[in-house]
Amino acid sequence: MMHREAGKKDALEMIMLGEAALDTTRQLRTFERKYFAKTATTSEIYTYFKMLDRAGIDNQVSINSYLNGLSDADLIKQENWRIMYDLFRDVEMQAFNRVILNRDAFMQKYTEDSIDNKILGLYNGALMTRVQKLDSLGYNNMISKLEKSKLNIANKIIDYAHLNRFKMKSDWRGYQVAAVPFIEKFCKNDYRRLNEIAYNFYERVIDRELLLQAESWAKEAVRMGDNVRHNYTLACLQYKLLKKNEALITCKHTIDLARKSGVETKTADLLLEKINQIKSSE
Repeated sequence: MMHREAGKKDALEMIMLGEAALDTTRQLRTFERKYFAKTATTSEIYTYFKMLDRAGIDNQVSINSYLNGLSDADLIKQENWRIMYDLFRDVEMQAFNRVILNRDAFMQKYTEDSIDNKILGLYNGALMTRVQKLDSLGYNNMISKLEKSKLNIANKIIDYAHLNRFKMKSDWRGYQVAAVPFIEKFCKNDYRRLNEIAYNFYERVIDRELLLQAESWAKEAVRMGDNVRHNYTLACLQYKLLKKNEALITCKHTIDLARKSGVETKTADLLLEKINQIKSSE
């Protein structure tokens, strides 16, 4: 096998894939040979693992083996942390346990926020996979292990999983009820969860008081990170609350930020059209 990718392609993507398959410097086989010959740079190893994923080949065992072969000093190097942060997904493999054991070292070199966000995301992904597969026993066993662990964000992981279980089951009433105490207890400085839950409220909640709460969460996320995503969520909530003037200001700011960073503005442009159709404002 010289090269491989999975998934539907349009005509241009298929042509680009063909070009990559004919270029020996870009073939999966080339990166695979370098990896097993131990001549690949860390950047090339990252590319190889990513190519496996794009090819529809499970890369988790390979990533686990690679990370486990590193010393603790090499494990926390930025290029290896990038492999862990971007590509690793299995909380039950040994490499993840090494991240937990070296958590303090990671936090000293990077930030507590980035490390804990990765840990939370990995656990949530594993737990939601069990929900998706209707594996209640597996879900409960993982929750039990977390409850017995010494991980100081275990309770946040557990409550976040319960919250997302409501979402996966489309139990939006349960989601609303669980979201408010979760935010109050765990999300004072967590802009990711503030923005995520605020947007879910925009999509699913009709109660004005709850929408006003979600607006306050979105504003706090914007305060912590004045970016396209956070401002778009805030503009959506202000639109739904019929706060025309505020929504216009926020949405135009979203579009300005998107243009400056080279992000497409189609979604925000459509929102701006909807806001302009509001007949009255506060």
